[in-house]
Amino acid sequence: MKTTIYYFTGTGNSLWAARRLAEKLPDSELVPIVKVWNEQSIVPQSGTIGLVFPLYFQGTPDIVLRFVEKLSLDNADYIFAICTRGLTGGIVFKQLNRILEGKGKHLGYSTYLTMHDNYIVNFDAPSPDRSHRIGKKALARIAKIAELVKQKVDGNSRDPLIGNIMGSLIHPSWVKDLHKKDRNFWSDDKCNSCGTCVRVCPVDNVELIDGKPSWLHHCQQCYACIHLCPEDSIQIGRKTFKRKRYRHPEIKVKDIIDQKR
Repeated sequence: MKTTIYYFTGTGNSLWAARRLAEKLPDSELVPIVKVWNEQSIVPQSGTIGLVFPLYFQGTPDIVLRFVEKLSLDNADYIFAICTRGLTGGIVFKQLNRILEGKGKHLGYSTYLTMHDNYIVNFDAPSPDRSHRIGKKALARIAKIAELVKQKVDGNSRDPLIGNIMGSLIHPSWVKDLHKKDRNFWSDDKCNSCGTCVRVCPVDNVELIDGKPSWLHHCQQCYACIHLCPEDSIQIGRKTFKRKRYRHPEIKVKDIIDQKR
């Protein structure tokens, strides 16, 4: 049967991974979560359902959890998940299985996929050479994942022990005031009122007031507005002035904008 891959992305890592995976899975379609998550009823007709999304503070993005809670899985006989991450794991698969079990389902295959770390508060964007090496390894890994999904491998949905411990401590406190964390976002004098930040935000959390971005406090912390600003003018407090911005080299700004359409 058909495979539907739902993805969430801020700077392109998970979109790239979802695209590469779809290329290797016959009769598959990509659906951006931000396009459908506000629909009253989400009923995929596919037998195989995939989820591709980034790791946020050792856990699953809030928007992904809420999407899965709404997702009707009556027609699904196999569900898999790929979580893109910079280094560590977390409590992702435990969180997803908790929701799925309430629907009488479970994760079949699940894995973390090492990609470029884009947490700009702590890290610079990778150099082109390092980005190439990471991408090459990720592409080889995706080919193996595709084969396992085709075989409908079951029973590999455990989070790593250390990630499980860290995630249980960190993620609940992080998500507690998630939507208001944008209070530390601001734009400096380089802002030229282009509106890119408004267009790339997956949850319409940014608007221009007097030509400058203003955040509306339903943020998902994807950092698309920060990384994709063409002038590097959006900052988080004082921590990001000298940080290099990041967008997956094979993903265009238009791809991020179009996921809402």
